[in-house]
Amino acid sequence: LLFRRLALVVAVLGGSSQAALAQGPGTGELLVYRTESLTSATRDALVRELATRPDLKVVYACVPAGLIAFEATSEGAHDQVAGLLRQQNERASVERLDMDMPELEQLCSQQRGQ
Repeated sequence: LLFRRLALVVAVLGGSSQAALAQGPGTGELLVYRTESLTSATRDALVRELATRPDLKVVYACVPAGLIAFEATSEGAHDQVAGLLRQQNERASVERLDMDMPELEQLCSQQRGQ
């Protein structure tokens, strides 16, 4: 009975980690945010803060547009990222955007061209 329970726990945990990594080989979920408080200094602070975390990293930032993208390989990363962004400026709005990397780069390019 104990062996069955242990096997079930291993199967469940193994399945959830595979689902989290199902976005592609070696990649996680892309989390894109727009925040009015993004500066070069806040971007750099976020990169430093996340440098030791294997489950969350900054993969793209466009300061002029207030856009920043993270790659997350753990569940609950959305709440963690939103919290990190709000720590930088509690009054700033933080909006999650549903877009892929090419769309993000195009939006940044448009903002820089204005």
